[in-house]
Amino acid sequence: MVDADDEFRRAYPNLHDELEGSEQCVVDGVRTSEEQAERAAARVPTVTDHVRRCETVEEAIEIVDYFEERGEVSEERASSLRSQLVSRGVRSFGERREPGEIERNGL
Repeated sequence: MVDADDEFRRAYPNLHDELEGSEQCVVDGVRTSEEQAERAAARVPTVTDHVRRCETVEEAIEIVDYFEERGEVSEERASSLRSQLVSRGVRSFGERREPGEIERNGL
């Protein structure tokens, strides 16, 4: 009698190997705020989207300061973002976005 795993292995050998493999994916950026997740779903660029366009930590801190001054990000969140920028760098927020990329491709 043929068991389901053997049948699946024969029908889809590559998929079976991928599912059985032990490869791991490293995630460097994590959303920690429900508000941030909701804004991303609504396709409104967040402070994180703007930080991802920066080349240096100094530029990113200016962006965070601006969002904090306008009241679009809380003092606590701004402090957390600055801390992450200093300790882990700009790329900890994800790959760099080019100018106009959001307009062309969306978030």
